[in-house]
Order: sequence, then C-alpha cells, then structure tokens
Amino acid sequence: MYTELVKIIEAGMLNDNKKVFLYSRHIAEKLRKDGNERLATRILNVLKGKSGNMVYKDELFSSPVDGDSRMNIADILMPDQINFNGKVSESKTKMIHDFKCLVENRDKLEDLGVDINTSLLLYGPPGCGKTTFAKLIAKELDVPLIIARFDSLVSSLFTVIVAVLTPFWVGAKVI
Repeated sequence: MYTELVKIIEAGMLNDNKKVFLYSRHIAEKLRKDGNERLATRILNVLKGKSGNMVYKDELFSSPVDGDSRMNIADILMPDQINFNGKVSESKTKMIHDFKCLVENRDKLEDLGVDINTSLLLYGPPGCGKTTFAKLIAKELDVPLIIARFDSLVSSLFTVIVAVLTPFWVGAKVI
C-alpha cells in the first residue's frame, strides 16, 4: 500500500488527477478487502465528490513528546475512542450544533467572502467541563481530539529555558 501512497503523492504533485483517482480507488479496494470498510468508504466518497472529513488511521497519529523527558505533551483521542453517557444541557447542545454547522459550511461562507476560523480555545478552572465539551465536539464532528495539558507544556518550556541558561550559570560568580 505504501507504493500506492507514493504514486498518489507523485501524481498530486504533477496535478495528474486521473492517477490520483485510480490509485486512490485501488487503495480503497485493498482496504475493503482487508476489512477496513469505514476507511474504504471514506476514500470512495471523496472520489465520488462527496465532501468528507479528514481520512485518518490510528497509527498515523502519535502523541507529541518532550524532546528531553520523552513524556507526552498532549493526548490524542480518535473519535471511536470517545465515549459519553451523560446528559448535555440544551444550551451546550445548541453550541455544539452551531459550531458543527459552521465547520460544515466553511467553504460556502468563504466563497461569500466570510473569513472563518474553526479553532476553539476552551478555558476555565479545573473541573468545569472543558475536556468533556471538547470530546463532545470531536465526537460530533468525527475528528481526532488533541488534549494539551498546560502543566506538560510549561514543564517542557522550563526544560528548554534551563538548557539555554545553564551555560550562563556555569560561569557566573556568586555574590
């Protein structure tokens, strides 16, 4: 399958849509034969001109890690890994619906000259539901969710700062 992926990339770089189509269809047929019906259907829907979400497989994603400590800086959850059995308020359900509509109609809005940013930054004190809300949105949009934890980011940043400043401290004189 890697050969077909390289062929698709080469054809795409040369704007050879016919080759992109043929090799993509070939990959979809292989995936279907191997039992990956969901991904095969997504590829075939894209080829049919239906709009679709990003095509992904679990093994294409790995959590980012700190270069020195090798600890995860963020967690990546695929849509099928997100489970929620609780109740969602009507106002939150409306917010999720509105955001989903915005994402799904982004191309139409941009065609009308409306500049759309589909990023979200959730903030609030610990335990207020930021992560749960993000999971609900990711599940609804069928996209991966990347959860970056502030403490991991800060820890990674301090490691870099210490590494940069250490040479200055080595030669410093105690006063």
